[in-house]
Amino acid sequence: MNVVERASADLLIESDYNANVARLFKDARHAGALVATQDAVNGQAGARAQGASVRLWLCFQGERVQTARFQAYGCPHFIASAESLCSWAEGRTRSELQAWNWRESAAYLAVPPSKRARLLVLEDALHRAAGVSGQNR
Repeated sequence: MNVVERASADLLIESDYNANVARLFKDARHAGALVATQDAVNGQAGARAQGASVRLWLCFQGERVQTARFQAYGCPHFIASAESLCSWAEGRTRSELQAWNWRESAAYLAVPPSKRARLLVLEDALHRAAGVSGQNR
């Protein structure tokens, strides 16, 4: 993407989405994969054909998530939600991960009702990753 395309994309994001979505989408520091280790697990959910898919990686140190990463396909709301989820997940225990609430994310990011079902894809990936112990799926 050249400078003009990037500036146009930034302007579109800033005008069509709330400030939280724009910030998280543009600075998705948790985007990417983790190298498979015995402490790293992952969960996948969704499908591109349905408009949203994600693979979520969690690396545990003891009982707590040390590092969280994601690879996602979807709209800016979905990407921003995945970024927000990974940021929230770091430092949490497996049982705390089960408490993540997609409704809070939807409210924080002003996700329109027509896109809220996509946040359930994130919830599925999180539960799959958090429910796996010492093996990647």
